[in-house]
Amino acid sequence: VHYIKGHAQVIKDQAGNPVRMIGTNWDNRAHAHTQQQLQLAHTAINKSRSAFYWLSPEGQVIYVNDYACQSLGYSREELTGLYIWDFDPDFPPEAQPMAWEEQKKKGMVILETRHRRKDGTIFPVEMVANVIYSEGEEYSFVFVHDITKRKHNEQRIKRLSHLYQAL
Repeated sequence: VHYIKGHAQVIKDQAGNPVRMIGTNWDNRAHAHTQQQLQLAHTAINKSRSAFYWLSPEGQVIYVNDYACQSLGYSREELTGLYIWDFDPDFPPEAQPMAWEEQKKKGMVILETRHRRKDGTIFPVEMVANVIYSEGEEYSFVFVHDITKRKHNEQRIKRLSHLYQAL
């Protein structure tokens, strides 16, 4: 298989019938390879078992993967355009500018917070956020993990530790 790109012009006779074509073809392997890599990355992010959010500097959701939709109970269309504080009850809108600057300064931020599903239920999450730059614009890409089991196990360990100390 060869990936080529072409451009041609059809030459017609006086009756409008095509008689020949003049054009050029050129090697397009590099572009095809880049497209394949982009498709692979998109598929990997979309099929990840971690929620993924792509955010603007203002805290608005630009893109989410399938798992983010599933974990919060929203459609992609419903989530896109929301702001972080629309589903993170611990993150007020006025915190966004400072949080953005901290992310830019540190490069990566890991934090625990809570998210609210569309049905109102709240669950603990760990967020790993990174600022990236593309074509002169800033974005944050965030991977979010539901840590309900981890929090449950931490509470169980605390209870057992208190019980052990009481003995």
